[in-house]
Amino acid sequence: MLKPFLNEYLAMYQDVPTKFNMEISQETVTQIIDGIRSHRINLGFIAINDSNKAEIHDLEFKPVHAGHLKLFLSPDNQLVKKQKINIEDLQKQRFALFNDPYNDRIFEHLQYLCGPLKTVIKTDDGWAMYTTIKKANAVALVRDWQTSYSSYEPLQKLPSLDISNLIDDRFYLGWLTNPKYTTSRYTQEFIKHVDAQIKDC
Repeated sequence: MLKPFLNEYLAMYQDVPTKFNMEISQETVTQIIDGIRSHRINLGFIAINDSNKAEIHDLEFKPVHAGHLKLFLSPDNQLVKKQKINIEDLQKQRFALFNDPYNDRIFEHLQYLCGPLKTVIKTDDGWAMYTTIKKANAVALVRDWQTSYSSYEPLQKLPSLDISNLIDDRFYLGWLTNPKYTTSRYTQEFIKHVDAQIKDC
């Protein structure tokens, strides 16, 4: 999910004074929340759903895009032919999961509904996710926005299925800040340019 952030940073790097400095790093949602709360991080970009919003009650969240969690799968998977999936369908699948504590909670909820589900891999790597889906005929719980901006483009071409009949699949992407911290003019410019990319997706 680094593409829009890194592209805008590199563009700004050419145009702004050398005193401008920003470090971009990938961390889990919980690490970002803790980092902003402790002032280790000044600005974060997170995905969050309604059931987890209470965890950021003391911070400022500015949503810029709404999305859905979907089931991504191989074109060879029999589920591709279905209009709507059910619990029995999920019980027959093997899952590939991205490392994400909020997705883990949703997966736990699915296991509450379905019973134990088989997990093949947990990873942060797009290639590993894609390869597991294709070669092990696994399915993956992935946010639609994650695949749209994946640095591993084959992920963008996988078919996906709606799972809103089983879970609340909605989430919001946005900027998280500590209200005690004021962002610089250059950071605000960076946010504006990234927002424009995300809103177009």
